[in-house]
Amino acid sequence: MTGADRSAGKNDNPGRISTDAVVVALGYLTSFGYPLVALPFLARAIGAEALGLLIVTQAVLQIVVHICDYGFSVSALRRVAVRNRDDELSEIIASTLTAKAVLLGGSAVVVLAVVAAVPGLRPLFGLFVVGLVLVAIGTAFPSWLLQGLGRFTEFSLVLAASRLLALIGLLLTVSGPEDLPWALAWQFLPLALAAVIGWGLLARTGHLRWQRPTRASVRFAFADGGHLFVGHIALMSMGAVNSVILGALAGPVQTAYFGIAERLSNAGRGIMGGVQDAMLPRMSHAVGNPHAASVRRTITAGILGGYLFGGIGLILFAPMLLPWYLGPGYEAAVPLGQIAGLTLCVAGGSALFNLRAAAAHRFRAIAAVTSATAVIHLLALIPASALFGAWGAAFTVLGSEALLCLTFSIDASRHRRRQAAEESEVHSTDAKGESWSATRPSQSSRQR
Repeated sequence: MTGADRSAGKNDNPGRISTDAVVVALGYLTSFGYPLVALPFLARAIGAEALGLLIVTQAVLQIVVHICDYGFSVSALRRVAVRNRDDELSEIIASTLTAKAVLLGGSAVVVLAVVAAVPGLRPLFGLFVVGLVLVAIGTAFPSWLLQGLGRFTEFSLVLAASRLLALIGLLLTVSGPEDLPWALAWQFLPLALAAVIGWGLLARTGHLRWQRPTRASVRFAFADGGHLFVGHIALMSMGAVNSVILGALAGPVQTAYFGIAERLSNAGRGIMGGVQDAMLPRMSHAVGNPHAASVRRTITAGILGGYLFGGIGLILFAPMLLPWYLGPGYEAAVPLGQIAGLTLCVAGGSALFNLRAAAAHRFRAIAAVTSATAVIHLLALIPASALFGAWGAAFTVLGSEALLCLTFSIDASRHRRRQAAEESEVHSTDAKGESWSATRPSQSSRQR
């Protein structure tokens, strides 16, 4: 049995798929439960203005996280899952980590140069240094390797343990606006802790295999994830960049209101996005396999159902949850939270189309769809944020998510038609060949 068989191809029955999805979802629930618990604490401890500065700084550093991911969370995961030989694993690990290090170095230089050059950001230089150090450690977290190897339980335990430790540290060290550096550090420390714990587990299980990376292997890693990188940058412009633009155009208070709603929505996206990534190996093996229809149906129902459950829950419970959750002074975040819930419902469709395209290795299509939508999103976000503040940004995100889902569906429909036409052409060619063979006289008959 090949490495691909062991890591992703076994136990592809609906019951096992559901169990793995629940395990991963619980891991991400603890992961995104951390900011949900930390957010009301920070809102009360440091106030709206300091919280706005924290959200803006975190949004900039999150851009670095997205750049360093590049697309490896999907491309490297898929390479691990569908590899033909176990000795390929060492090359995948070495090339992926080396490529991440290259991206991290370049991103850190650019961010620190911009912060030093912009007067409004210069007082936050120390915050950015602390954040970049933790981001550097966190980018090594082998989520793609753990999931590609099918080690979902270990993956979930690592997420849960790192978030719990970080939450305890946050509660013990932050008590006022003067503790803003600690508040920022505890936002990125969970991923750094997860990286240390994750590699420790892999080393003990024998999956930590290192070899000297070659230029060719690193170039291949960049090339394989290149289109995904374009897609991730596009999605980042529809996510992390929102708070940066809103903060520049509408101020920190509006950013705090929008950021609260966006974080609630992002918690649902993060949980389901983790499940989506975990299902990629199985969906990759199910593509084009007529015997895997039940696998595709189970994954489809789980993805759509999870997004709808989270979105509808946020719409219904935001008026009751947010006032209790945040305390007085944040009532303006309630309708923004409901808009974010509606956006989460729509996001389920685009997430499913994205998963199917990635499973079929249609990375170029993902890049094209997300890039076109991101350009429209940015063109709408800037005037909407300037004119209507947090409300304008929230409705822009909703409209862009709907456009993304629609564009993905059009692309999927066109792809199916192309596939049907190609299959029809192949069958027609085969039929003509068989007909010609049947009517062509044999050599023995010609001799007679």
